[in-house]
Amino acid sequence: MTSRDDFAFAKLDRLAARSLKRTLAETDRLAALKIIESERVPVALPLKKARRFARALNLPEPESCIVPLILGEAEAALAASTSLAEAGYLVTAIRPSTVLEGSARLRFTFTAGHDDTKVEQLAEAVSGLVPAAA
Repeated sequence: MTSRDDFAFAKLDRLAARSLKRTLAETDRLAALKIIESERVPVALPLKKARRFARALNLPEPESCIVPLILGEAEAALAASTSLAEAGYLVTAIRPSTVLEGSARLRFTFTAGHDDTKVEQLAEAVSGLVPAAA
């Protein structure tokens, strides 16, 4: 076998590997879609939890599992995020330059795995922390 043959086989190996990767990726994608289609309830749970949280704080009804709470100044958002972290909640402070000056906010993101009781407790913690949200 010549080095030219080795090169040809190596090239075929790379092509076969790429093809296999694409096939596996497509298989994974189709499996994920089947889960989403067959398990509609778990897919809807994050939005349901976000809406429960927003209602508890008299916030606008969210259209996704993400609920923003605008606090204004970056320092206020950071202080609120830190306070909630100390209480055991991971809530991200979103500040300029991601958002406009004066529109810093907390971003609450809900998943199907969040316990309803914890969602209610979070709403209580936020209402006590941010009187404007109550």
